[in-house]
Amino acid sequence: MKADYATWVRGIHDAVPRIVPRPDWRILRDTILESIATSPDSFLASADRLKAELPEYWKGRLGSSTWVVAEQGNKVLGIAAAKPPSDVDDYAPREKACFIESVWIDPVMRRNGFGERLVAYLMEQQRATGIQYFYLWVFDHNTPAIHLYEHMAFKPTGQPSELLGPLEIQYLLKFDSDVLDDDELKRNEAARLWDQADYGITYRRLTANAARPYLPLPDRLPGRQAAESMSRHLKAAIWDRKPSRLVK
Repeated sequence: MKADYATWVRGIHDAVPRIVPRPDWRILRDTILESIATSPDSFLASADRLKAELPEYWKGRLGSSTWVVAEQGNKVLGIAAAKPPSDVDDYAPREKACFIESVWIDPVMRRNGFGERLVAYLMEQQRATGIQYFYLWVFDHNTPAIHLYEHMAFKPTGQPSELLGPLEIQYLLKFDSDVLDDDELKRNEAARLWDQADYGITYRRLTANAARPYLPLPDRLPGRQAAESMSRHLKAAIWDRKPSRLVK
């Protein structure tokens, strides 16, 4: 008895997940909004204002700073940024300094060291470009963040905040050289590998490159590659679906 082979193949093709990855500027937008929603007392920005911003705004923010994320599959569990000093930060040598900003870890993942590993990963990215001075501002009531930075050997500078006065404390972590210690790099990399093995968490830098959209399999791999890939896909689909009637 013959099955409707064409209908079966169409069913397999329709079952292929048509996932369109978010571009990194959209990941930045979504994560910043989530960070404000879950930690409203740690950020100055208004969620209502940011929701109204156009894509160009987020693309600009993505390009003006170095952004890194900790991801578990398609979910972002942490984010942090490094931004060059502004004109008012005349005490910070522009070619050797940056400001760490927007550090956030998903509440369910806190107190597991992810914040420290994410900030360390960000600093590795910056030190590779010659940065030695890492400044940051933190609210005086943000005790968990203060404990994190002091644990990482950040020290208060005593620099007054022109924006919020005594409500903000500035910290600085200064390195004598932009050369990264091999042992430190190995320890940091080992810790990130443990995160990947234990939690499926990976660390990466956000980029301005647009995400590659999903393409149906025959269009994605032309010629012989497409045929071979489709063959593999059909075999996998046959194994998963185990149809009761096949062409004999």
